[in-house]
Amino acid sequence: MMLQGSTPTAQLAAGSEGESPKKKQPIKITTASITLGQIPKCHQVDALEVVCTKLDATRSGTCEQDELAVIHWMLNRLRPDMKVGDLRCGDYDQVAEKFKLATERVRESSPADFDYMVDKIVHYLQKSQFDKILDMALELGFDPEWLSRKKRPKKVKAMDRMAMSKSYKKQEEAAADQGAGSSVVLTG
Repeated sequence: MMLQGSTPTAQLAAGSEGESPKKKQPIKITTASITLGQIPKCHQVDALEVVCTKLDATRSGTCEQDELAVIHWMLNRLRPDMKVGDLRCGDYDQVAEKFKLATERVRESSPADFDYMVDKIVHYLQKSQFDKILDMALELGFDPEWLSRKKRPKKVKAMDRMAMSKSYKKQEEAAADQGAGSSVVLTG
C-alpha cells in the first residue's frame, strides 16, 4: 500500500504497515573513565556539528581525534583531559548537549570574538592548516599536555604501603646510625 505524498524511500523507512520510522537510539557511553579527548572520532564530529553548524562533518571529518579535541576546547573550554564521567552523561547525545551549553557560555562572553574564531577555524580547516588552528588554541591558553594519554599511577594496596613504610623506616634508621658514627665534632 502506497502512502500518499511519500517517496519510495519513506515507504521503506515506514515499513509495510505505514508506521512511522524508528527514532535513532542514542549510543550509550560504556566507559565513563575515558577523557573528552578520547571520545571516538565519530562522536566528536557529531558533537561539533551540534555545537556549531559551520563545523559540520564535511569540514571536520578529516580531522584527527586530538585535533577535534583542540577545536572543542577552543569552542567550549572543556579540557580534553576531563573524564567523560564528570559530565554525568549516559550517552553521546547528552555529551553533545553539554558541549553545546558550555559553548553557549563561551559565546556569551564575547560574541564577535567567538564568531571570528569560528570563521578562522573554518577557513583553516578548508585549507587543511591545522597547525594554525593549534597556534590559535595556544594563544588562548591551550596546554598540549592535556592531550597526553598518560595513565594515572595505580593505587598502592594497604599491605604494600605498610611494607614500604617499614623498609623506609629501616633505611632511615640505618642512615641515621651511619651519620651518627661519622659525624665530626668541632671543639674550640
